[in-house]
Amino acid sequence: MNIVMIDRVRNLRRTVGGRLVQTTADMDRVLAQRRHPVIEPLVADARGGAKGYIEIRTLRDAQLEQRGEGRAGEVDAEADIILAGIHDTCRRYARRLPNSPKGKASKRILRACFRRGLAAVTNIPYEDELVLVEYIHERLTTDLAADAALLGMAPAVEELGEIVPLYRDALSLQEKITAAQVAEAYEAMQVAYFRLAFAVVSMVENAEDRDALLAPIFDQDDRLGAIYAARRAGQTGLSDDIADPDAEADAALQAELDEAEAAREAEQAAGADEVRAEVEGGAPEADQPTVRPIERG
Repeated sequence: MNIVMIDRVRNLRRTVGGRLVQTTADMDRVLAQRRHPVIEPLVADARGGAKGYIEIRTLRDAQLEQRGEGRAGEVDAEADIILAGIHDTCRRYARRLPNSPKGKASKRILRACFRRGLAAVTNIPYEDELVLVEYIHERLTTDLAADAALLGMAPAVEELGEIVPLYRDALSLQEKITAAQVAEAYEAMQVAYFRLAFAVVSMVENAEDRDALLAPIFDQDDRLGAIYAARRAGQTGLSDDIADPDAEADAALQAELDEAEAAREAEQAAGADEVRAEVEGGAPEADQPTVRPIERG
């Protein structure tokens, strides 16, 4: 067996969904003339993995758009406004009157409900925010009820309580597909792809058949190589032969996972400094609610 071919298969790039569907279609045409019963089910598995990944990724993309524009997005925005009002009222009293009864009450609410800052409550996935909204409402109606009343927050607390069932109902209508589920489907596709490629190299003894079955794999790998090389060179306005939206989507998925992890680490670091400044009375005054819009996952 040609060692160059073995190395080529070993160094294949990770594929993308649309290209793997095309690869398996081309391999089916070869198998129609050169029957290999051992390879045929592996081709079907690889195609199934590619289509499964494309489907779940497409559904999640649509879901992200619908969740941002649908009822869950509206209820979340209402909750964010209420939370921002509570947080900013406490922040001002803790900043300007730190030793007064209202200032001390504000510090207790900030410590209990916004320990990592407002963004750590409002800029998180809907399901996670709902849990915190329920927790904050419970605290403000039990052990912190007197503090909330002293600060004139009774109407806001009542409104927050009304939001909770609406929030839960809105989310119950939507079955969320997570980035982790998309990543799992992506990895399953890769496994099926590499299993197929190595099976052709190791199990097809006829050299002509082996070359014919590997040709579609190598062709799509070369095309991906051209895309990545052009991107590294900073080319824009790529032709249809080079531009690959599927490759862009797969790269975006990995970037989303990386950014989510980085955001969590940044929130933990920044939140500790923010609440320390608020509790010590050193936080700068903010004239506007500190809600920052994000793309929800």
